[in-house]
Amino acid sequence: MIKRSDNAFPVKWGENNFYSGMTIEQYYAAKAMQGILANSATMATLGKEGANSNLIAIMAFQAANAMIDYENKRRERERNI
Repeated sequence: MIKRSDNAFPVKWGENNFYSGMTIEQYYAAKAMQGILANSATMATLGKEGANSNLIAIMAFQAANAMIDYENKRRERERNI
C-alpha cells in the first residue's frame, strides 16, 4: 500500500544516513500541477494569472490523491487474483 507520506525518491548512503526528499503525494501533485498549468484551456477557465493559484494547488493535490488511491486499489485487485 502506498501512503501519501511515502518518499518519492528515498536515498540511503552509509549505514545510518537517509535522505527522504519529497513525498509521493508532493511528487504526483507537482506533476499534476505541471499538466494543469500547461493546458491553456484550463488556464483560461480558471481566470487571470495568479487569480486562482489556491484552486490550482487544490486541484493538483486532489489529482495526486486520486492517483495514490487508484494505485492502491489496483495493487489490491492484483493481490486477490
